[in-house]
Formats: sequence, C-alpha cells, structure tokens
Amino acid sequence: NMKKLHGLFMLLFCINAFSQSSKTLSETLYEDGLGYLRGITKYHNPKLAKSLFYQSAKLGCPQAMNELGNIYSDGMYFRRNIDSAIFWYKKAIFSEYAPSCYNIANLYRLGFNIPQDFTEAFRYYMKGMEMKNSDCKKAIAYMYYKGLGTSQNYYKAFDLYKEIAETGNVNAMYFLGLCYRNGYGTFPDPELSKLWLQKSAS
Repeated sequence: NMKKLHGLFMLLFCINAFSQSSKTLSETLYEDGLGYLRGITKYHNPKLAKSLFYQSAKLGCPQAMNELGNIYSDGMYFRRNIDSAIFWYKKAIFSEYAPSCYNIANLYRLGFNIPQDFTEAFRYYMKGMEMKNSDCKKAIAYMYYKGLGTSQNYYKAFDLYKEIAETGNVNAMYFLGLCYRNGYGTFPDPELSKLWLQKSAS
C-alpha cells in the first residue's frame, strides 16, 4: 500500500511539474512571438512570430490565441481570413481573455469583411464588460446611447458614462456632458454639462 501511495504521489508530482512547465513554455513562446512580430526584442520576423503564437496557443495561452486572431483579421503580414480570426478570438474568450471580446465585437460592429451585425457586437461587448474590460464598457455605453444592437437606453448610457468619466476618460466626459446638456438619462443641467464638456476639452 505504501508503494502504491508513493507511486501515486510521484505521478501527481510529475503531472503538476509538467503543467507548470507547460505554462512557462506557453508564456515564453508567446513573449518570443511578440518580440519577433514587433521587431523590438528580436529581429522582425512575422512568419516565425505566427508559428510561435500557434505553438503557445496549442499549449493554452489565451494571449497567443488573441494575437493569432489579430494576425488573421488585420491582413498586414498574411492573407486576411476573418473566419480564422473569429475562431481564435472565440478560443481566447473561452479561456476568459476579455480583450478578445472587444476585438471580435469590433469586427461585427464595423462589418469588417463579414456582414455588419450590431446584435452580435453588443453581445460580445457585454460579455467583455462582464469580464471587467474597460474598452467593452465604453463600447456598451455608446451602443446604449445610439441604440445599436439593443434598445436605445439613455439611462443606462448615462450611468455608464458617469462611471467611466469619473475614471478620467475623455470620451466619456464628452458624452456625459451631452447627456447633461440634452437631458439624456438625467435631468438637464447646464452647469454640469459645461463642467464635463470643459473637462473633456482640456
């Protein structure tokens, strides 16, 4: 029994050590990939960067999955492939990587090489906001303000813009000023409107 217990302990130890080394390897591959893609810490080699991102993504690195999505969506170094971009963004989102929610939502909102779909855009922005992504939060405020992919709701837009403006975001300050000026989601308040519009301008 002691031999079995010892064997089980060693097996668990090896599995744990392997998972830790896999994590370290995936992060190293991702960081090396960034170096080659940007030509900062390594010489500029997008083809090698893509290969490293692919290896890293296969080991479960969501940042590498997101970078593959970016590579396929921007078409700068390789032939643009939106289906592949969406595939990798979705894999990153499944791994709880919030920036991919913003990236995939932008594709749908802009109709970038796919049919424009505000509902899908709103859905992914909302998912990203729930994962505490600030870019998605700003996008949701705008979608509510304009009624894109959801019913226009000045009250929700106002609440979000107020929260974001108080963190110092210039764009949110401007929209909050408009809300106070026009009485969108709040009572009209010329003084507060002037205050926030001046803050955004300065």
